[in-house]
Amino acid sequence: MRIHLFPDNISILARVGDSLLSILNQSHIDILLPCAGNGSCGKCPVRFLNGAPPADAVEQVMISAEQRKLGYRLACRAILTQDAEIHIPESIRLPQSLAIQPTNSKKGTLKKGEKPVYVLALDCGTTTLAAALIHKQSGQTVAVKHHFNPQAVFGADLISRIATAAEDEKSLQRVRQKLLDGINELFTDLCRECPPAASVTRVICAGNAVMNHFIRNVNPLPLAQAPFEPLFTEAMETENDGLFPVLPKQTQIVTLPNAGGFVGGDLAADLIRAKFDSDENYLLLDLGTNCEVALQNRNRIFITSAPAGPALEGASIACGTQAVPGAIDDILLTEEGRPQLHTIGDEPAVGICGSGLFHIIEFLRRYEVISPSGKMEIPPQKAPVSDPLRSWLQQRLQADGAVWRFNLTEDGSVFLTQKDIREFQLARAAIRTAWLMLCHQADCRPDELNTIFIAGAFGTFIRPETMLSLKMIPKRPLSNIRFIGNAALEGARMVATNPALYEQCSKLIKQSQFLEMAGREDFQELFIEQMNF
Repeated sequence: MRIHLFPDNISILARVGDSLLSILNQSHIDILLPCAGNGSCGKCPVRFLNGAPPADAVEQVMISAEQRKLGYRLACRAILTQDAEIHIPESIRLPQSLAIQPTNSKKGTLKKGEKPVYVLALDCGTTTLAAALIHKQSGQTVAVKHHFNPQAVFGADLISRIATAAEDEKSLQRVRQKLLDGINELFTDLCRECPPAASVTRVICAGNAVMNHFIRNVNPLPLAQAPFEPLFTEAMETENDGLFPVLPKQTQIVTLPNAGGFVGGDLAADLIRAKFDSDENYLLLDLGTNCEVALQNRNRIFITSAPAGPALEGASIACGTQAVPGAIDDILLTEEGRPQLHTIGDEPAVGICGSGLFHIIEFLRRYEVISPSGKMEIPPQKAPVSDPLRSWLQQRLQADGAVWRFNLTEDGSVFLTQKDIREFQLARAAIRTAWLMLCHQADCRPDELNTIFIAGAFGTFIRPETMLSLKMIPKRPLSNIRFIGNAALEGARMVATNPALYEQCSKLIKQSQFLEMAGREDFQELFIEQMNF
């Protein structure tokens, strides 16, 4: 039988019983599978223009009867039964890499006869890859580029990817190669900014522990099993030797050290960026799918990771999306006291990105649409809500079975569910528990912290007042809170241009005390206590 895929206009032969996912893989069409393809998230809908197979039990729950009649099925569940024409929407596809961001820096001046030399810095995260091209002689950053981690086709979280890689050696190499291909594409684009005679001599990789394992061709399965320890902790430096085909064979590939558990070279780079070598009391949160947490007190450093999960980056949220044009990233009150949504690029709303989730939940909590326990409800009469705002809030609340959902757009196409709030509560509780336990371990009260660093690309777009209102961070004056953006990439860049910092990076990690949270009874007890707002 023949399957036609639109709008790609691809025609491919298939057999009865083939999965749609296998056809998409053969056609090199990568789609986002936040739940690793088990059907639990419902975020991979496709439309059969004809030849739709019967909806299975999962699809009957995840897709409305009306939508099923129109031919909608889940890409991860559909089993092909006959010739079909299928539309694969842009919204479920792995986003393309973002445009190069040239800097204002010149490519450096050279001595007579000197050839230009470049180094690369890489932040290798669960959701996003980011790289910077740096002119070695001058230390100037020439260009920066971001790319969505293509491993997202195996699930939004690290555990899903580890599970796939653990199936057999072939699966391990398949998951690993997705990552290497994404990195090589980044490097290829950046290297176009180099003059013809230039060479790239060194790459500094600041990846989380799982990404470090994949880069080094080491199965990360031990990270998902007790005692949750990486198979290596030291920084590694080897020749490229074909790992990234765009780079010369002799280019040195450096992976920064793993601290323990899921904490890798990304936090090591964070510590360099935040200058954790002073005698100040610091707390650092690197927000993301896997949130790294570090605390410095009396020249001692304590490190852990918080299993925030993909909620903070929108993956496990009903209308969650990446930070793409049209993503809701904020909600504010106008001078007339009416709510106003803000979207990236001022485009029509298509979903909720990570920063938008923070601001929306804080807004609804402030006006008591969300109770302290996290339950969505009509604001009580005593709530500090003006009549116009109360009317708007009540209009947007819609019954969703036995619970409520909140329609952010007038047509109800973008909304927040009770389950979304629970997902956020779980992430928030994990982060709060992590820094509370580090404070206890370090014998440091939260009010003794001199500076709180918030790292992570999307964390830059969250207002500090929102973080404080949600109690995501300790209560400190706004002047004590610093947003440092992609600290992992900046730290890797600093290491790439200063050999002394490479040694310091390893020294900081060796001197740090890593706390593994998984399996600890006191973690579970404290975690439950932090669930309420």
